[in-house]
Amino acid sequence: MVDIGAGAATVAVALQEALGNARQRRIEYVAFDPNLMMRALGERILGHVAKGFRSARYVPTLDDLDPNDGHRMLFAFSYVAHQDAVTTDHLEQWVSVIKEAVDAADRAVELIYTTAANLSGDKFPELGAMLKRAGITPKTKPVRVKVQRRYPSMDGSDGRVGWDWQDRNWQVQAEHWVLRS
Repeated sequence: MVDIGAGAATVAVALQEALGNARQRRIEYVAFDPNLMMRALGERILGHVAKGFRSARYVPTLDDLDPNDGHRMLFAFSYVAHQDAVTTDHLEQWVSVIKEAVDAADRAVELIYTTAANLSGDKFPELGAMLKRAGITPKTKPVRVKVQRRYPSMDGSDGRVGWDWQDRNWQVQAEHWVLRS
């Protein structure tokens, strides 16, 4: 799994919460974030959850990926495509890495992205168009996501932190893409 724009390793944390140990141990988690402060924070958080994965690491550049390792490849983009800092140069780099993985794979490469719904500046439609121009056909499928709002709250006088659950859900948009050339 390649987590592009990994930030504070939230995809790794979510995988740890969602998967049992046996399934999590099958995953080689590779994270990339160009922001040095976010990468440093993510590396610290990953240090707490990495033991559950087959391997888990941050790479300083996407050039350090090896799409020819023979394993199934999943790219994750979690809350990154709408960031103001994401430029056309970033999209071109992502397309290049994805194309290399698709060309090297003997099966489909997959991509999943999540973002806050209805945000302006979502660059994923542009990424999809760039992939098509590169000869990669994304088969897209919307993913229905319900995320109930919750906030940390003090859970009594002992100092423990609990969750204050809200009645409304977060507005989340997600898609799963299967990529072939």
